[in-house]
Amino acid sequence: MAQRTLEVSHLHTSFFTERGEIKAVQDVSMHVDKGQVVGVVGESGCGKSTLGRMLIGALPPTSGEVRFKGHTITGLKERDFSAYRRQLQLIFQDPYASLDPRMKVRDLIAEPLVTHKVCASKDEVTQRVLGLMKAAGIPADYLNRYPHQFSGGQRQRIGIARAIALDPALIVCDEPVSALDVSVQNQILNLLRELQEERGLTYVFISHDLSVVRHISDRICVMFLGKVMEMGPTEDVFTEARHPYTRFLLDSVLPPNPHRRGQGMRLLEGEPPSPVNPPSGCCFRTRCPFATETCAGEEPNLRRMEPVEVACHHQR
Repeated sequence: MAQRTLEVSHLHTSFFTERGEIKAVQDVSMHVDKGQVVGVVGESGCGKSTLGRMLIGALPPTSGEVRFKGHTITGLKERDFSAYRRQLQLIFQDPYASLDPRMKVRDLIAEPLVTHKVCASKDEVTQRVLGLMKAAGIPADYLNRYPHQFSGGQRQRIGIARAIALDPALIVCDEPVSALDVSVQNQILNLLRELQEERGLTYVFISHDLSVVRHISDRICVMFLGKVMEMGPTEDVFTEARHPYTRFLLDSVLPPNPHRRGQGMRLLEGEPPSPVNPPSGCCFRTRCPFATETCAGEEPNLRRMEPVEVACHHQR
């Protein structure tokens, strides 16, 4: 039986702005097993990055619970949460903004080792850093270079080396390849998969790109306006998508052949709903071609429909 690394129950988070309350994440429940890659996918603004930060304790939820290895980590005071911090890491979206330009590569990668007092001496720190650089595909003679001397892909490798430095139990990858060229994206994805297999890593992989998520994920969670629309094994979601929003996302992925672009693609009608004033009932109903009065009056719950879970009144 799989060992559960993370379990999330009924997470809610709201932000208050001049326009009103934004319900960024609404009633999200999910789990991540050891050695698994769970992809979280959806359009920009759907709440997936907010969810990712809640999973590692970087953002407190308004309500709900996050359990890490069987222990509740929501609501812990800083001194109590510090025991878990080194086991929960984040790879940022922007490799240009996530690295301190004043620090050399050696110091950037060594920072978590020094902060958590992992090594007994400076020589041991250096050896650990060199080992992490090798694992992330960074040449050893780049040890004393600064971030501005690297390409975007190389900077993301530095971020990955930092993230794996403390042998974490869970890494949240927040759009880690969206700022990179396609050829470089494949290199970084392959590196993440290799490290996952070699080190037994567990990822939550956040992206708006379905082809990227399919490449790396074992399970997928599809989000829209802060809610989970569909969740299940990757290939089942891709080959037999149940929710209309999931099917739209799949239809919107451009085929490799440029002559086939647009064939079979279904466009959504209407304007995207406002997160400040979301629709009643199903949050997707204003754009759904199958919406009925039931959809307007009642919010659908996420229901098990083997092998996936779907939040839709019209799926039985």
